[in-house]
Amino acid sequence: MSHMRSADRALSEWTIVSMQPDAFEAATKDGRRLCGPRRCAAPHHPLVPVANFEKVQTMDSPKAASSARPLSPHLQIYRPMLSMMMSIVHRITGAGLYFGTALVAIWLVAAASGPSAFASAQAVYGSLIGQVVLFLYTWTLIHHALGGVRHLMWDTGRGFEPRERELLYRATLGGSVVLTVLVWIVGYLLRGAA
Repeated sequence: MSHMRSADRALSEWTIVSMQPDAFEAATKDGRRLCGPRRCAAPHHPLVPVANFEKVQTMDSPKAASSARPLSPHLQIYRPMLSMMMSIVHRITGAGLYFGTALVAIWLVAAASGPSAFASAQAVYGSLIGQVVLFLYTWTLIHHALGGVRHLMWDTGRGFEPRERELLYRATLGGSVVLTVLVWIVGYLLRGAA
């Protein structure tokens, strides 16, 4: 029982450490990357080969508190990459679909409410700002759908090689722009024919 309490206590203690290369390999062997090759934050518990670490300073020390260095990577550390940006855009487009779907619902309610309400909605949506918002909604919808197809491919285990991933990201981005423009061209052609 006392062993479990000491292990729990050890899990909550974090130390900034300098790592020897063989310790880095040992710490990452089971697939968990605990830190980088030079400095890292690692928990002192039985799963980590603590004997291979050289202790520098604990987080409770005044020296560590004054350095105010982040313990984990963040956006200021990473160089923006296409994969990272596409992941962020996929989340943003997913959130944007809520707004765009509300616009479609408002338009449908206006159409069901009568000619005057529908004319008001058409005037707002037909304005320059309304057209820009609808164009962006169309792009958001198509981009998010193509991202979903990309994720569906990944669910089958395909497309994980670096070149394939990069191609899928570029195809999603380019395809969403091209398909959005095509949808709007066809929409204007059909509107003019009617």
